[in-house]
Amino acid sequence: MARRRYFWEKFRSTAVWTFVIVAWAMVLDRLVTLQLLHNVQGYNPLETLVVTFVIAAPVLFLFNSNRVDLDHAKTDLQNARDTADFERLKALNASRAKSTFLANMSHELRTPLNAIIGFADLLKSVSSLEKTGEYSEIISNSGQHLLSLINDILDLAKIESGKLELNETEFDPKDLARECVTLILPRAAAGNVLLSLDFVNSPDAIRADDRLMRQALLNLLSNAVKFTRRSGEVVVSLSTTPLDELRICVSDDGIGIARDDLARVFETFGQGRHDIAIGETGSGLGLPIVRGIIERHGGRIALESTQGQGTRVSLFLPPERVTSQRRVAEAA
Repeated sequence: MARRRYFWEKFRSTAVWTFVIVAWAMVLDRLVTLQLLHNVQGYNPLETLVVTFVIAAPVLFLFNSNRVDLDHAKTDLQNARDTADFERLKALNASRAKSTFLANMSHELRTPLNAIIGFADLLKSVSSLEKTGEYSEIISNSGQHLLSLINDILDLAKIESGKLELNETEFDPKDLARECVTLILPRAAAGNVLLSLDFVNSPDAIRADDRLMRQALLNLLSNAVKFTRRSGEVVVSLSTTPLDELRICVSDDGIGIARDDLARVFETFGQGRHDIAIGETGSGLGLPIVRGIIERHGGRIALESTQGQGTRVSLFLPPERVTSQRRVAEAA
């Protein structure tokens, strides 16, 4: 296809320039033969036309062939350079991501491991039952945190490789929301953050992986509580959209996210400047995992935020995963 296009490009250019040269040759022949030499018998325009065409056409075609080939070679070379620059940039970004991964994970994993090892050593030297219980609780919490980090890394690896398996069941999303709010309540209470539920126009049941959906909602709630100031509020709402999708929305009135960071927070380890603002950083895996989970269910995620006013994250599950009350009764 490319060869044919190149040929017609050469042919058109050759035809145009051949016509111009032949026309000028015939005009010049007429001027010289008739006007200057007054040789009427020697004037033969057909002969001039044929001779000029036979000489000009091959020469011009060869010239245009070389010119077109050179132009396309320059274009191909530039495209190759652009591709090489793009691939080099991708490689640099991948290298940075790898460095960020190692830096973040070495810190995130080392912190609970140091606590586990340190307090386990202390247990060997203490005799007080009170201290033993306190240290055991710290070790248990650190172990749970470590396990959570490892699970997040494994889930993200499955998401990025397309191997995240869904164990689908039918359940009431309101029960899921209540359970997640109950689990996050101690953390919210510690920060004097109010948690509330809103179930206006909520569907009766959905078909999804309840463990993964719980993980996604807990991640959103954890972020919302972390970035909400004291005496703030986090609201979890469930509703059905005009397109019959299930919308799970987590909104807060916290510090919000800078506009430049809105896309970055969905990148792996993409903490935004709002982490620095509160003096606390996480692994940066939360929102990428949430997006991977909801997209694996065929849904989508939307993020709205205004710096200083709060953030709203919405998860949308497609209509085929929403089960109406009538369908539940029929299935029963």
